[in-house]
Amino acid sequence: FSKAYGMAGNRCGYVIGPAEAVTELRKIGMHSFYSTPTASQIAALRVLDGPGDAWVAHARGIYKTVGDRVAARLGLEGPAGSTFLFFDVAEHLDETGLGGFLERCVDRGLFLAPGPSFGPYPTHVRLCFTAAPPDVVERGVEALAELLGR
Repeated sequence: FSKAYGMAGNRCGYVIGPAEAVTELRKIGMHSFYSTPTASQIAALRVLDGPGDAWVAHARGIYKTVGDRVAARLGLEGPAGSTFLFFDVAEHLDETGLGGFLERCVDRGLFLAPGPSFGPYPTHVRLCFTAAPPDVVERGVEALAELLGR
């Protein structure tokens, strides 16, 4: 639900698979979380009743436009279906490393995810271009472009 219907943070989903695998996943799940919040379950049921498809159709075009504009402004390849850009900032790091770069971003009101959170990417950052309204994202990208000298 987080990606398909923009419900990140609701912590609600489902699994479809072979019966044996689902049985094992249930065992793990019983020790991993207590339960999905009721409000999240109700929201998930609601989007599955049809309104979610209309939202997806509406959001898809907006996200495509914003993602392409953000990528172009930063001189990056456009996203291929995701709501993130993941890119290397190695040439913009100083002795403070990625942490220092991210602090400089925060000083400008930008919150990027550090690449190491997603694997062996010590000089990368992830930018979510759907976390705020398009005009806010574009203002933030202008600040980032300035920081990157672009």
